Amino acid sequence: EAKEIHQLCKGGDTFQAWKSMKRLATNYSSHHKKAHTMAMRLANGELAQNATQNVDTFASHFSKILNLQKTVDKHAIEELERKPIQWQLADPPTWNEFYIALQGMQNNKAAGQNDIPIEAIKVLPPHLLKQIFNYIIKFWKRN
Repeated sequence: EAKEIHQLCKGGDTFQAWKSMKRLATNYSSHHKKAHTMAMRLANGELAQNATQNVDTFASHFSKILNLQKTVDKHAIEELERKPIQWQLADPPTWNEFYIALQGMQNNKAAGQNDIPIEAIKVLPPHLLKQIFNYIIKFWKRN
């Protein structure tokens, strides 16, 4: 099929090429299980029958958790041992720290907001990595 797609692209038939690629991708990914909606348990013990009931279950749960009122003994806070402030943590990272952190990032993870996977950043030439590092330092010092 790859040869067929290549010939379609060379011949200018991008519509059929795209259609073939889609068919190929469907066959490739068809072994994955289809997503199914999970039914949450309602307060009365029954399972939710629709999305609205599922959402209501979460709303009730988070409302209880986020609005929980706890009393705090202010005297207990005073008894806590204070740790010295580590001002060096406010310093911008060094090139070595940046590079070690970058290489330690796991591959095959979801890309961030910029849609650039970490694998693409890891293989950049050193002068471009240095530019990214400089942007980080500028941002760090500005904030």
